[in-house]
Amino acid sequence: PVSGIAFQLARQILPEHITQLPGSTLGGTFDVDKFRKLWDGLRKRATEERWMEVLSDDTAGPNKWQTVTGMLVAKRSAFVGKTYVESGLKYESIRSITNPSLNELFTRRVRQCSTPQDGDRSNVRYALRIAYHHYLYDPKAAEPSLRMATDAAMKHARPLDLMTQTREIARCMTALRIWTGTDTDPHFMAYSEWTKKLSLGSSRSNDFMLLFPMTVDPESVLSQSLFTDPKSPWSSPSVLDSSRFGASEVVSSRLLLVPAFRTIVNKMLKDVSSLGSATFQPGVLEVKEDNGGVIQFTLDALPKLQRPEGTTESYRLADKVAYALTGLEGCPEFFLGWPQEKRDKAIGNIESFLKKNEKNIEQLLPIDYSWKRFMAL
Repeated sequence: PVSGIAFQLARQILPEHITQLPGSTLGGTFDVDKFRKLWDGLRKRATEERWMEVLSDDTAGPNKWQTVTGMLVAKRSAFVGKTYVESGLKYESIRSITNPSLNELFTRRVRQCSTPQDGDRSNVRYALRIAYHHYLYDPKAAEPSLRMATDAAMKHARPLDLMTQTREIARCMTALRIWTGTDTDPHFMAYSEWTKKLSLGSSRSNDFMLLFPMTVDPESVLSQSLFTDPKSPWSSPSVLDSSRFGASEVVSSRLLLVPAFRTIVNKMLKDVSSLGSATFQPGVLEVKEDNGGVIQFTLDALPKLQRPEGTTESYRLADKVAYALTGLEGCPEFFLGWPQEKRDKAIGNIESFLKKNEKNIEQLLPIDYSWKRFMAL
């Protein structure tokens, strides 16, 4: 109904100021007279001033605070030709606001959200988001916020919470690591130890991103120890081969910048342990893993790769890792359905490629693992 659309538009114009009467979000109604009266009082005020009012309201709550902080740190953007360019804050005028300043409000809200209320730790995710918004606004002033939020995450995040907070934790720690410029910071050292104690049995595919802060200085002792310390769950190739992680995501990620991780990858490229089989079907290569996983590759557009129906090839750890590495820019070609001899030769080419480009890995990573994409809102 029209009223539902009007309700949604009104909420966007005046975040959380509208009194919603009984009804669903889409079909809800609101007090029109009250809305008009409210609008008459606010329409002459700048949008950012209204958002600051929400952030200044101690009773607004974590969800509203993190929503408006994200809006307040939005950047100006425009297309220059076909290129999307961002520059500076869209609402630069907020820097002149005092008593309290935006920096003070950021810190206050992060502190509130970092403290569990009656045992409820769910607000930690809001602390992480607000702290990161603070970093985007003022990196130097945001250091206390970043420390409070990540400390709360390490102390209070439960396994189920962690699944939804992975990216937020990693971005905040990366921001802190970039700003402090040293891994001798006790807070960062504590984070390194924390990642070694995570229970990977309940991990999800993107939890390896928790290690991304270590790639700010990939050759540091802390970064290397993640993959060399026998007590670290990340030091075993079997972890990276488990069904909990997608090999293509992990192997071609920022972790490849760390020399100790590349050593593990190179070992896996030489590991011919069987993981299953690859069988040709009409127009399809079906890869079955012994752990129950199945991957199908459509060959309709690649008829030259098709082989007689029923042809079966081995599927080894080396094959899985080699295929994962093809996500790197310029990586030699590799196909899981090739005869073993051809695959072995291709794996050798990939090993040479990695060695040749070990100082240039950053430029070869998939776009999703560039700092710009990873650290974007």
